[in-house]
Amino acid sequence: AVQRAVRDLTAGDDTAADTLTTDIAGAIHRAASFPEAVSAALGTLRDRINARPVLLLEKIGDEYRSSECAIPARGLLINRLTHYPHPLPLTRGDIQAWRKWATELRPGHLAEIETLDRAGVRIAVPLRTSHEIVGVILLGSPDSREAFTAAETKLIGGAASVFALLIENARLNTRELEQ
Repeated sequence: AVQRAVRDLTAGDDTAADTLTTDIAGAIHRAASFPEAVSAALGTLRDRINARPVLLLEKIGDEYRSSECAIPARGLLINRLTHYPHPLPLTRGDIQAWRKWATELRPGHLAEIETLDRAGVRIAVPLRTSHEIVGVILLGSPDSREAFTAAETKLIGGAASVFALLIENARLNTRELEQ
């Protein structure tokens, strides 16, 4: 499935996207385990986009989490990503506006907003399957800039389907082993 996704993604004429997806697929292919594959793929994305940090949050129960942070599955960010299928840019102004809104109207969202702010998130990328958002990639500022370029956002969006397939494949393997 990953090979098919990479082939579909690289069918266009955008050589930067071709190279990134091929590099990510190669990193996944060389890994011996799911954690190694995730680490290698995130490292490839981090190096190509020059963003710090790069976090992959996987849906586990009622939250999306990694070893560094967690956000609620029914929270503000996931609600936005559910209705916005592309990488969602988040400026400092967006975070401040969300904080003000939550302080005044929805204090239950403050912890999530603080988590995103502490992580320095500048773009959130939904990792979708046909049925759900199985994960989210959170990226910090690229090369000390505030925002990503349109080309970088396109690259990140293209890589999202590879990461979604990686997570879904790991879930299916786990279910198969349990059965």
